[in-house]
Amino acid sequence: VAGTCCRSLVDLQHLRGAAEVRHELKKYYHAVSGMLEGPGLLRVERESLHPERAGSIFYNAADESTSEIITGEDSIVRILPGGQRETWRIVEWTFDPFSLPDAVASNGSQERRRTRKRGAEASSVQLTGR
Repeated sequence: VAGTCCRSLVDLQHLRGAAEVRHELKKYYHAVSGMLEGPGLLRVERESLHPERAGSIFYNAADESTSEIITGEDSIVRILPGGQRETWRIVEWTFDPFSLPDAVASNGSQERRRTRKRGAEASSVQLTGR
């Protein structure tokens, strides 16, 4: 399916069969559109093949149950609670939406940051899956 050029999903399904196309889309492709509600808090607005996830939390740096994000200079690795890893390529990076600002706890010690970061901080973010 990935090697087939079509002008629409309907044409692709006609050429390759709806079941084969849907299977490959579910297995290899994933798109999420969302909103950065604050540092380290990303909410889903739309998710491909999962309309029921609209409004859910995609990532919360203060909540380990949502995942762990490791940022590098040209990629991001997201480790899901079950251990599955997703690698995303950074296309444009002008700030880090995944990290909480350095917070100082009431006892004076820094709180642990759940996002590990390597590379320079960069005001917009565009990511693609790998």
